[in-house]
Amino acid sequence: MTRLAFGENPVARFLAQLASFTGFTIMLFAAGVLPSEPTPNGGPNFEHLVISVFKIVRRLAAAWLFAGFFRAVLVFKGQPRETRFLQDIIVGAVYITAVLAIAADVFDMPVSGLLAASGVIAIVLGLALQSTLGDVFSGVVLNFAKPYRPGIGSSSRAACRAA
Repeated sequence: MTRLAFGENPVARFLAQLASFTGFTIMLFAAGVLPSEPTPNGGPNFEHLVISVFKIVRRLAAAWLFAGFFRAVLVFKGQPRETRFLQDIIVGAVYITAVLAIAADVFDMPVSGLLAASGVIAIVLGLALQSTLGDVFSGVVLNFAKPYRPGIGSSSRAACRAA
């Protein structure tokens, strides 16, 4: 909804996200729900389900707010569009952190085993896809560095040297 209301203005979108997150947090505190504590397990009843869903939504809203803040900061700094790749990596890390926080806080699950297993899987995939990842990162570097420009080809360089 913020994209429709504010278009491509990340600062206005961030302020709307901040207002909605603050309102949602106040609503949870008014209902007597502490967002940072695990939901007490009173069995699979409707109240437990609703509280868990609201805590999940609040965590995802916090991740959404942080991602919006990061994008708004880059607009203020006047960073070029090439930083989009960096933005996407940081926003992805924010959402992964939010999912792990949901698993740890809302569902009271230990995430240390999950982190260890994902680290091992990442190492195995990194070694298996080593050449492919090298090609991908080479392409990213070429896009950032932009060593080639339209209109300046080998024939133009040769003409410049002859003159």
